[in-house]
Amino acid sequence: MVPAPSIVRVPWWTLGLVFTAILAWGTPGATDLFIYDRAALARGEWWRLLTGHLTHFSGTHLLNNLVVLAPAAWLVETRCRSDAATLFVLAALGISIALWINDPRLVQFAGASGIAIAFLVYAVLRGLHERGPWRVVCAILLLITGTKLVAEGCLEWRFSDWQTTSGFVPVWLSHVIGASSGLAWYLRRQTGRQDQRPMSGQVPQSRSVRLDG
Repeated sequence: MVPAPSIVRVPWWTLGLVFTAILAWGTPGATDLFIYDRAALARGEWWRLLTGHLTHFSGTHLLNNLVVLAPAAWLVETRCRSDAATLFVLAALGISIALWINDPRLVQFAGASGIAIAFLVYAVLRGLHERGPWRVVCAILLLITGTKLVAEGCLEWRFSDWQTTSGFVPVWLSHVIGASSGLAWYLRRQTGRQDQRPMSGQVPQSRSVRLDG
């Protein structure tokens, strides 16, 4: 059974990601300093591999990403705080490196959609272990996410509202790597839990207690 989210625990990682993304958008010059920029990375500005995912091209772009990122990251962090940090780094680096290797024509990249999908996939996969309506909700969200990725990759489906008017389109590879990062970390965590269980047929050792009297 996966523990329910804690209302008392403050989701510092989630608040930090959201605040940083808003601050980067609202601070003049911050986008130019932190965006994924191929030429700047070639000059050794390696921080952009991480910070590029917290920059956005427009306020609507930021809002669309935060609508998914904030609740998904909260679901992950309230269950295990260390997973939030690991997922962000794993997804951000994975996406940036994949873009660098597989898409040399991509000059600039920004947006938290990839890491948002990483958090979402990990959260709903863990939610499948729970009971009740939440398990059904997670199954539906997982189906929707998978359908979206297939539609983007195979049918070249794109949102047509804010992307076209802003002059940029989503990068499908970032979404795929984000989803893969969430899946990979989920499988890693499941493997770790299974390694801690006693082997089949093995009786767990009990602690001997000596009573004086």
